[in-house]
Amino acid sequence: MDADKLRVSREKLTRVFRYLEALNQHRNPAKRQLREQLWSLRLCDLPEHSSIQRGEVKAASAKAKKANDEATSNGASYVLKVQRPRLTRPPEPPEEIAAWLASGWDDPSSELAIEESRRESEEAAGSVVARFEDEPGRVASFERWKAQRGEWAQKEKPARAAMKLFETLYALYGRIDRSRR
Repeated sequence: MDADKLRVSREKLTRVFRYLEALNQHRNPAKRQLREQLWSLRLCDLPEHSSIQRGEVKAASAKAKKANDEATSNGASYVLKVQRPRLTRPPEPPEEIAAWLASGWDDPSSELAIEESRRESEEAAGSVVARFEDEPGRVASFERWKAQRGEWAQKEKPARAAMKLFETLYALYGRIDRSRR
C-alpha cells in the first residue's frame, strides 16, 4: 500500500468512528441535570443518626491535597459512611390494653390509636359492648404505656430512616455490582 491510500483509508475510518460516536451521543445523551438521573441523594437530606457519618470536604490547595492523600491512605477520609442501624422493638403493651390497640402500634411513624368500643361476649341473650373508658385501670395503664411508646418512637424514628437509607444504598450497590460483571 502506498502512503496516499493509507492516508485516505485512515480518514475514512476516522469518519466512521466519529459518526458512530455522534450517533451514540444522540441516542444516549449525557444526563446533565440531577433530576434526569435514576437516583440521587442530597447530603442535607440525610437523617440524623449515629450509623450515618458525613466526611469533611477540604480545600483543593496543594498542601490540603497532600494532607487529604495521606488521610485517604490511612483510611480516615470519606464523604459518607452508612452502617446498618440497630433497630429496637417497641415496649410490649400490657395485656389489658393489647386487644384494644389498632394495627400499626409497633410502627414509630404511625399514630397510636385504640378502639373506642368492642364486643366482649356474644351470648344467646345478646352481645355486650364494652367501652375503653369504662375501666379506669385500663385507661391509666394505657397512658403509662403510651408515654413509654412515645419515648421509644422518638428514638426509633431516626433509626428507621437510617435503615431505609441503608437498604436503598445497599440495593444501589447491588445494581452497580451486577452491571460491572
